[in-house]
Amino acid sequence: MKPCSRRYCSVFVVSFFYTFLLFAQPDNLSDKAYNYVLQSYGSDQKIVNGKFFIDKYLNDIGHPFYPEKTFQNGEFTLHGNDYKRYKILYNVFEQTIVIQYDDENGKLISFQPPMEFISKFKINNLTFTRNDFLKLAPEYISEIFKSSNFAFYFSLTKKKYESHHNISSLAYKYSNQIPSYFIVYKEESYKISNKKSFVNLFDKSIGKQVSRYMRKNDIKFPKSDLGEILVLLDFVNGLIENN
Repeated sequence: MKPCSRRYCSVFVVSFFYTFLLFAQPDNLSDKAYNYVLQSYGSDQKIVNGKFFIDKYLNDIGHPFYPEKTFQNGEFTLHGNDYKRYKILYNVFEQTIVIQYDDENGKLISFQPPMEFISKFKINNLTFTRNDFLKLAPEYISEIFKSSNFAFYFSLTKKKYESHHNISSLAYKYSNQIPSYFIVYKEESYKISNKKSFVNLFDKSIGKQVSRYMRKNDIKFPKSDLGEILVLLDFVNGLIENN
């Protein structure tokens, strides 16, 4: 791949500098910016068009990432192109990802791509797709079950609170992961917040069986784990098929 044009690189880095305020303005900004991009990003401008990842969570309690504050094996789709065998860090609070890879010189690079260009990404065996149809859902959702009867979606968020545990700097505290579930049933979408909101979607005869099944197996929205939810969905789909 050919290096990016001098004009493009300069404009990109000028924007980058003003965003982060990390560098003083040099005398000859255009030349220094161009050289900086080539040295820091290399020629792979097709992928690396985001910004350097800076760990700003060192003083916080908890973190905004899923599943942990470590890079996971994953893949992503950028500008319609699929990229595999990368490391990904998913920030569920901001609904952004950080991508890590080794460049052609063996240098480890971490960067945050513009999310408007990321249509989907996969991490921890879950594929998250840009949400453009579910109300009340975050920007990225994962389809965990689909049949001819309904489709079921899963999303993750976290809450952030100001914390005063560090008097020398502003710091925050993050909650545990908050799963949310959504269903598209009979061409309508619904958020499933508890047992009642799920059971009431179905005909009375099916709803009673679903309620008994959830009570017997102690399945609760949104507290039960994903595996238990999937078994419930398969059970419900079978009831609808046989009704």
